[in-house]
Amino acid sequence: MDESYYVRGDGVVRADSIWGILRGLETFVQLLVPMSNGLLLTRRTEIYDQPRFKYRGLMLDSARHFVSKAKILQLIEGMAYNKLNVFHWHMTDDSAFPYVSSVFPELSAKGAYRPELTYSKADVLEVVKFARMRGVRVVPEFDTPAHTASWGASHPEIMTKCAGKFEGQIGPLNPTKESTFDFLYKLFSEIKTLFPDKYLHLGVDEVDSACWESNADIQDYLKAHGLDNGDLPYRYLERYSANISAMGWLQMVWQEAMIENSYMEWPKGTIAQVWFDYKKTMATLTKKGHDVIMSDGWYLYVLDTGADWEKLYNVEPTDFNGNKAQKAHVIGGEACLWSEWINEHNVLPTTFPRVSAIAERLWSPVEELSVDEARLRLEEHNCRLMARGIEARPANGFGLC
Repeated sequence: MDESYYVRGDGVVRADSIWGILRGLETFVQLLVPMSNGLLLTRRTEIYDQPRFKYRGLMLDSARHFVSKAKILQLIEGMAYNKLNVFHWHMTDDSAFPYVSSVFPELSAKGAYRPELTYSKADVLEVVKFARMRGVRVVPEFDTPAHTASWGASHPEIMTKCAGKFEGQIGPLNPTKESTFDFLYKLFSEIKTLFPDKYLHLGVDEVDSACWESNADIQDYLKAHGLDNGDLPYRYLERYSANISAMGWLQMVWQEAMIENSYMEWPKGTIAQVWFDYKKTMATLTKKGHDVIMSDGWYLYVLDTGADWEKLYNVEPTDFNGNKAQKAHVIGGEACLWSEWINEHNVLPTTFPRVSAIAERLWSPVEELSVDEARLRLEEHNCRLMARGIEARPANGFGLC
């Protein structure tokens, strides 16, 4: 996305793309000062602007707690007010499968909290269109092979039955069954029709192999094929990744997918999302030539008392040991709304204005970033967000808004 633009104080906005026009219009709106007589005043100015990073995202987990379509649309509206451009929709997890599939309707029938706490195809298409009109891409994530307990409620045949000390538990998807990959291909062929973005987030985080290792059928399969437990993640990833590529998707993964499976040959363009131990992980992955986005330090459900936006503002994605070529592989960052402690009623004030600090870090030149200078700017912007209908928490303690 070319989001560069030119704005003049008399209302002229120029850009080489519609995305640049949208960002320029947002800047022009922020230049307007309301007067007591009802008029809006702007100063004489000229602005040439473009983002420092091309990926500036916000992730929402709408599985652990359901978040309504109406709130999601408000969240995306607020993203546009902050020039964020990627909505990463983590739609399913162990706790719930809220998407109503046409090919496998039983997934939500048995995996959602309640029938009304689901997203229809029409809901998804509306979210995607709403976001696109505001210059926001929607990247879906249906996390596998772990975080899939909700899938097992209706399709236990693709899951791994744990044994031994894990007896009675269901583990990750079973990578030794052909039916697992047939199922995934059918499901993601449907999902592909709803999300036009070229990227799919595969997940692949927190995969515990202990259940695979405890399953007698899997161990028999490995023995029969001359394999061992270390081959299981590669068997899954190679088949699944190849199928996703065949559908025409590029891929994103959580960092473990690359760090723990270092021999995996990922398709060109695969992006790693880094969420812990970022100094070491960024250095390792960029040295191998992988593009990365930063999320470590930007988990918004971690709340501190007071103006905790300052700690978010001070996270720098390129603050690791690496050369210029490595730093060029850092294509942006993403704030994450995991929903253990977030629901319909607090998702907006948990996000805003704290995500505004991250948005400025990802947009503006690093040499122009200053907490002291940002403080008044953020206070004003927070008032603006609330005036535009976004439920935002106070930015700096007492204040007008």
